[in-house]
Amino acid sequence: MNDSGNLRSDRPASKLWDGCYDEASFTQECTAGNANISSFFVNFDFGQSYNLTKARLFGDADGVWVSNTWDLQTRNSTSDAWTTVFSGANAFMNDWSEKSISVTARYARVTVKGNPSGAGTQAREFELF
Repeated sequence: MNDSGNLRSDRPASKLWDGCYDEASFTQECTAGNANISSFFVNFDFGQSYNLTKARLFGDADGVWVSNTWDLQTRNSTSDAWTTVFSGANAFMNDWSEKSISVTARYARVTVKGNPSGAGTQAREFELF
């Protein structure tokens, strides 16, 4: 997996996983984005091609960071160009944004975009089915 480089250096996105926010201590376990960063992307390699039917993004659980929209791109090999599955989907605060898709891919890239003049951009969880 690789990323845009716009991630906090003390918490790089080596993976995204469930439970990024510790409810008991009210601390962030994984934060994507940092102050004055208006977007970030993370690439995934599934190891083989899969038929994908749904993409979900859980945005801004703490209300401090700002995510406005998100995009999904896929490809089947590293030599292929990225194909946009959708772009500009709403990224909700403290809620899921869900898109039905129909694509076969080995690689996926999710990009989360915020306000260029805002504090930063963040997403809590991303799922592909």
